[in-house]
Amino acid sequence: VGLPENIPGLFPLCQHSSTMASAHLQITVQNARNLYNVDGFLAGKSDPYVIVEVPGQKDLKFQTPVLSNTLNPVWNFTGEIKGFMDGDNLQFTVMDSDTFPKPDQLLGKVSLTAQDFYPEGMCAELPLVDSKSEATLSVTIHVLGNIPVPEAAVTVPERPGAGRVSIYGSACRANAAAAAGGGRLKVQVMRAAGLGESDPYVVCLVQGKENNSKFQTPVNSNSLDKVWNHVGMLKGFKEGEMLEFQVWDKHGFPKNDDLLGKVVLPSTLFFPSGLEGDMHLSDGKANDATLSLRIEVLPDTQAAGSPDGAQMTYEAPSPTTDGAHMTYGAPSPTTD
Repeated sequence: VGLPENIPGLFPLCQHSSTMASAHLQITVQNARNLYNVDGFLAGKSDPYVIVEVPGQKDLKFQTPVLSNTLNPVWNFTGEIKGFMDGDNLQFTVMDSDTFPKPDQLLGKVSLTAQDFYPEGMCAELPLVDSKSEATLSVTIHVLGNIPVPEAAVTVPERPGAGRVSIYGSACRANAAAAAGGGRLKVQVMRAAGLGESDPYVVCLVQGKENNSKFQTPVNSNSLDKVWNHVGMLKGFKEGEMLEFQVWDKHGFPKNDDLLGKVVLPSTLFFPSGLEGDMHLSDGKANDATLSLRIEVLPDTQAAGSPDGAQMTYEAPSPTTDGAHMTYGAPSPTTD
């Protein structure tokens, strides 16, 4: 798919028919800049959140978390809307959260039509209308397809470390990656079980490329349920390479961190169709521990605005499904 030269901010994600039926959209609300401070100087800064919706369709809607006391929030929150039709509008509304009985206040909004992002998707910084401060909102939209992608549950007992897994991802993008012999990996470290009392974090790396193809989750020290839902993008993955996950228990200096367990996945387990499942950990202190993962294979296409070789990550709370859409995003730490 060629990049339209006259439309800045658009980039191809997958080959789709130009005739739109009912589209499945994956939308990431990245950040906003220069929001208006409706609370006033003495009361602190705004507490913004974003509503993403198809007006008039109450089931086609999701909302980011509220970020407190910031005019330049970073959400990196991802949601999905299934059933977007030609003629619909996709509206982003940025609101300031207030406590009852004071109503929430509008900070700005922007509305898109299918012609703005279909079928190639978009990644752009959009000016907000009805804003008092020339604010902008950065979003990424992926068009995942016109037809829901079937999931085929398979058991792979002969693969070391593999529990119950399912094929995951778009057949179109998987075929494109397979034809090229490689691609980008969208890896979600969801949760772990059986780690006991620990402050764990996970390192994901491509064996042999430890210096430039790896990412790490935050340390999970405040929860009995070890849930990260941390997503990292690994570029330049080649068929035949090995993907390794190491789970470590964080300690303070001078004590070294302890290896709780690890699992190594050959590319034959997830390339090009992806997978989702629980992987058994070995070679560490945690007995009978598992790590829940989701891996999606994407064509190795450079996204607009992303430096070559960058490993992009974001975190999210547990996925929740609600009829026509699923949300699995969350705020990243932000400073002003």
